[in-house]
Amino acid sequence: DKRFESLFVAASVGADNDNCCLVSALKLNGETCAVMVSVVGGKRMAGHVFAYDLAHEKSGAGVLLLEECLRYAVANGYEVFDLLAPGDAYKFDWCDEQAEVHDWALASSVRGHVFTRLYLARLREHLKETAKRLPVPVRRVLRKTLASPAAVPPGLG
Repeated sequence: DKRFESLFVAASVGADNDNCCLVSALKLNGETCAVMVSVVGGKRMAGHVFAYDLAHEKSGAGVLLLEECLRYAVANGYEVFDLLAPGDAYKFDWCDEQAEVHDWALASSVRGHVFTRLYLARLREHLKETAKRLPVPVRRVLRKTLASPAAVPPGLG
């Protein structure tokens, strides 16, 4: 969505400001292996988007970038580094405190009811865990397929 892109570009331009968006990347031979988009405000830094290239999963590219982002936060006086919801298992390995959060969704259509009651309540975590167990080549194919415009249902693109 171009609106998100515009928001993050505008926010990251003011990186010398106390309240902004920071984009961190880990590169290998000029190719991006992992990316983290963090939102900062006051003494808090929150990892909003965190992704890594599956080709570098076994080398720990995501772990290396997260470690570097934490070092940056400490070196720059941030008191809180928030990995945000949802509470994925890897996040609990990195934290010394956690806060309980809840997802709230208000369905306003039949499709919305199906989405909230079936996908959000029952399928989402199961599908994530299943995807993590798939071989990397299969995950790549799934990611490319789901990211293609043909995979987006009409009216949601």
